[in-house]
Amino acid sequence: MATKTLILCPKSDSYLSLLKDGINCVMFNPNMSNFDEKLVKCIEDNNFRKTITENAYKNIEKHSYDARIATLLNYIEG
Repeated sequence: MATKTLILCPKSDSYLSLLKDGINCVMFNPNMSNFDEKLVKCIEDNNFRKTITENAYKNIEKHSYDARIATLLNYIEG
């Protein structure tokens, strides 16, 4: 995400706090039944891939070290 690299991963509850299918990643079924379809979409549709990677990059900025320190300082300073 931070390197603007597309994330293609299986649908899993463990990812849902950070990753959103079709927003900042592309998720396929855990049994890989639609993996080929998702991979081809990512390869062939440049606009789709660019949108996903840009959204992911914007999203991860909220979780950067600097963003976390700023939140902590705001909390401490009141």
